[in-house]
Amino acid sequence: MAYMYNGEEVPKEDVAKILDLVVKGKTIVDIEKSFKGTYNNAIISKIIFKEGSKSIIGNKATITRKLNKLENAKTKEQRQKIINQVDDLVNTLYENYKLALLEIADYEKIKAIVNK
Repeated sequence: MAYMYNGEEVPKEDVAKILDLVVKGKTIVDIEKSFKGTYNNAIISKIIFKEGSKSIIGNKATITRKLNKLENAKTKEQRQKIINQVDDLVNTLYENYKLALLEIADYEKIKAIVNK
């Protein structure tokens, strides 16, 4: 099964790999290079946006924008809404960080076994 993005067919496995790379903090340019030009910047961006994923850099930029908006929030409710959104993004970054640490630990275990 494949997905369609801007009229281009992208296999389900490639979509999963793209999203995995995003979670690991890779930039769109890095992802484009890893697919050796199979998908251009626009297709990769569309996949990330459509599938609801954000890179670490994207999350950081969103947090910065939200914190800048906090200064101009007029009501307590507006400020609380922004704080909750930032909290969600920070939690997402933290969860992705923990997953990355587990993957690194698994890689180190495999590397130790192979190098014996």
